[in-house]
Amino acid sequence: MQRWLFAGMLLFSLSIHAQGESSHDSARVLNEQVGLLLINLKATRDTATYYTTLQQVMQTALRCDAYDSQAGSNGRPTAQYRHQNRKRLDPYRRKLMEAALYYTAHSRNKEALHCYDLYLGTSNSRLFEGEQDSFRGQAAYYAALLAYGGHQYVRANSYADIAIRDTNFARDAAEIKVGCMREMMVTHNDSARYLIALLELHDKAPQNPTYFHMLLEYFSSAGHEKELEQFAYDEVRKDSTDLLAWLLLGEVKMKRQLWPQAVKAYKRAISLAPDDVGAIYNLGVCHSAMAQQMMTDDESEVSDSCRALLETARQQLERVGALDPEQEQVEWVKPLYQVYLKLGDREGLGRLTSRLRRAQQ
Repeated sequence: MQRWLFAGMLLFSLSIHAQGESSHDSARVLNEQVGLLLINLKATRDTATYYTTLQQVMQTALRCDAYDSQAGSNGRPTAQYRHQNRKRLDPYRRKLMEAALYYTAHSRNKEALHCYDLYLGTSNSRLFEGEQDSFRGQAAYYAALLAYGGHQYVRANSYADIAIRDTNFARDAAEIKVGCMREMMVTHNDSARYLIALLELHDKAPQNPTYFHMLLEYFSSAGHEKELEQFAYDEVRKDSTDLLAWLLLGEVKMKRQLWPQAVKAYKRAISLAPDDVGAIYNLGVCHSAMAQQMMTDDESEVSDSCRALLETARQQLERVGALDPEQEQVEWVKPLYQVYLKLGDREGLGRLTSRLRRAQQ
């Protein structure tokens, strides 16, 4: 019986336009279909079939209302079936959200996206105008996520535009919009718009690490070295207590081998986070590099100033070794070995040699 109903309704639907009926007649036929589909829906016990039928109900109701809203013979829209369908279908709207979650849980993202899209369609329809709609932002956000994951960036951006109006999802929706801009960059103007949008978001939410890392990713690409350095300066200027900003500035200076400036940046970082392994390690590497620049070709001769830098590097790298003994964060053994070697510290070399041997066993 259920199969006959589905087949019959499909033929019924296809015949609407073929028979050249009026909008009113089309609405009447579709309204009857809604009633038959609801009978099927209420009798369905299988979850997958239930959610498939649910989508058919809502799609048919929206089509019915579209025809029902067209002008009648007197030139005015009738909306004859709207009240009836709104009353009998409103309890099922939320179930579209449940259907989307069901499909997502079963890795059927295409169907999940369709359910979210259909929910948004009901939200935009006059059929449910004036009804409470607490899931619009949520539906739009998850639709944007699914579309983005499916590389449908134009579509994802459209959903994000809706979600961004909901304060509960505005920040996450903004991230999706920026991500879409990044993926769709083609021209220089596209890149400029992306950067401006990302900088604005970062300024509005400086504590959000996502925007900071997206900016780093952009500036770290080839040809943006000067912009990266300027960004680092801007960050420490805006907030002198921003640890990430000082770490970034130190890294920028290290890459340019501007060791004294890098040292200054890392010292500021360590003043904010005394046990930051990465900052202490890089500070030690900077002091070692400064000493190396001062050394002559005859490395057996180490000046007092050079030795002082090496001693400082040793203290810092040894502290890193105490904080990160298993080298889980940084590989400090080799640079410390080189410092011991230049200082002629046989005891230190012996300890590290034994450690290296144990590690190789």
